[in-house]
Amino acid sequence: MTQRHPGWFIRILSVAMLLSAASACSTSTPGTSPNEDISSPDASNDALNDVSSPDSSAPDIGVDVADDIENNGCSTELILEETNIELVNGESGDFTFYVPEDAISVSISVSGIEGVTYSLAQWIGPATTLVQDGWMNMPDNQGGLCFTCPIRIAPSQGAVASLTPNNPNAIVEAGEHTARIMAFTLEGGFGGFGGTPTPASGVVSIKVHAKMQDDLPDTGVLNLNLHFTGSRGWSAETAPNDAEFQAILTTMAEAYGQVGISLGRIEYFDVDPNFQVIESIDGEDSDLSEMFRLSTQGPPDAVNVFFVNELIGPFGAGFGVLLGISGGIPGPILSPGTARSGVAIATKEQTDIPASIETTVAHEVGHYLGLFHILEDNFGGLFPTVYDPLPDTPEENNTDWLMHFNGAGIKLSPWQGIVMRSNPVICH
Repeated sequence: MTQRHPGWFIRILSVAMLLSAASACSTSTPGTSPNEDISSPDASNDALNDVSSPDSSAPDIGVDVADDIENNGCSTELILEETNIELVNGESGDFTFYVPEDAISVSISVSGIEGVTYSLAQWIGPATTLVQDGWMNMPDNQGGLCFTCPIRIAPSQGAVASLTPNNPNAIVEAGEHTARIMAFTLEGGFGGFGGTPTPASGVVSIKVHAKMQDDLPDTGVLNLNLHFTGSRGWSAETAPNDAEFQAILTTMAEAYGQVGISLGRIEYFDVDPNFQVIESIDGEDSDLSEMFRLSTQGPPDAVNVFFVNELIGPFGAGFGVLLGISGGIPGPILSPGTARSGVAIATKEQTDIPASIETTVAHEVGHYLGLFHILEDNFGGLFPTVYDPLPDTPEENNTDWLMHFNGAGIKLSPWQGIVMRSNPVICH
């Protein structure tokens, strides 16, 4: 659930967690204000996905991973095969791809180097600009999010994805598209806050997917890969028959059913118990990015959810509680194995916070599918109030909504459903 992205937060975005936007769903200090999420837009960071350096120790990601998902009914085509592209002094050259006539959504996924923050520098269609050149330097876009772009985009460390449509201003236009990637690191600051963006160089891997349909279906199916560290006694063997755990899936099904999405194939996996406590969520070689790379053990046409005991934020264990983190808004599309390829959920018992594990899982997966908070916590007016770009979510502090920053409700709107069903990982 995380996501805070006014001009004061450029770095959080870069963590792909946005300390509340990109992916961390709820963070809260007992007895004080409700949780904020760290959803990776930066929604979270990291991942040495340098697919170009021969001497790099990082594995290639997203390679040979069922690039055509037309099987399983997902109706998704890879319209730009995985390609390495070099960034020099903070930007790549232009790359082009062709969007077919019957595409109803298009997503760009980028995988790069852990600790480096990536975003789109530009995205231009045949007649429409979706992401404006130089948007990061425009006053209205301070904080790392492009509020003036027809599609809202959120930077992320290590890997990033962008999806159109994600609001009524975003369109899918057939024909030749041109895009460019930007990259930076943040120097200085404290615990991920502040710092000066410094252009970064290196090689990234890019690919582009399109969902192919005559019209966006009113219904869809979400597949899940569930990964267990042993926290709360849950494992791949016990979770399928554990009533407490299955209540999580029941809540998700109830929430997503409002917008026509049902749960499909669910697979269960165990991971190393050493990941029960995630001590680092940002920067090079973080525990979080290392764990998210394990997403390759499941099928690619699913969202990967990891259950840990505790998530320790950038200020340490004494600064609030992180309930969940999403790898991005949206997370990498059909790209397991990156530093952002998953959602992490803390299962440690908490008190005095409004969100439950059940709603936190649905909330963070909502981020991963492309949903922003309906509004960000402004901490009593300390920061500007930021709303999502959708016309049918309230511009008020209504905690009944699943994507409220405190993550305690389950309500979803029709436009939130459109965004979720537009994601290529949703099958039909």
